[in-house]
This record gives sequence, C-alpha cells and structure tokens, in this order.
Amino acid sequence: LICLWLSYMQLKINFILARIRKNLHGDVVSYEYKIPSDGLFKYIAGPLQLFEILIYLMLSIILWQASTYHYVTIWVILNQVECAFLSHRWYCKTFKNYPKERKILIPYIW
Repeated sequence: LICLWLSYMQLKINFILARIRKNLHGDVVSYEYKIPSDGLFKYIAGPLQLFEILIYLMLSIILWQASTYHYVTIWVILNQVECAFLSHRWYCKTFKNYPKERKILIPYIW
C-alpha cells in the first residue's frame, strides 16, 4: 500500500509539472519552463526523485532476502540524488527569483 501511495504522489507531482504551462482550460499557453510551486515543490527541488528513492527503499525492504536487489536500490538512490542535485543547481542558475529556502531533496535539511 505504501508503494501505491508513493506512486500516486509521483503522479500528482507530474500533474503539477504538466499544469505549469497550461491555462485554466487545459490549453498549453507557454513552452517556457517555470518554477513549480505546488505540493512538495514548496520545500524541495526534487520531489519526483524523493518518491522514487522511497519506492525503491520500500521494495528493498519487501525483498530483504534478495541480496542482489539491494544493489539496484543503491544505484537508484545514487542516481536520483544526483538528478535532484543537478535540478536544484539548474533552477538556481536559471531563475534569479528561485526561493533560497528551497532544499534539494529532504525538506528543511538538504
């Protein structure tokens, strides 16, 4: 159930990203990238990456006896941390009005 909830939260984050460029009627009005500000985007730059990490950690707990799966989890964690870091750095470089209090991956911490 936790994996399903995390997947649903990822979907909601994708909808937030899709809505940035649309008007109230759902028509695309801009092809410019804008700063997302809804949901977890209020606190971190990489909510998609955070949920992906949590999904793989949950699967690793479920599959605790499958020792090779833990290597997949480690790879995903490293990959997603790097993606979140690079996204945050891009936001900071691209947007002068990017919120300074927004963290990379863990709200209020990092």
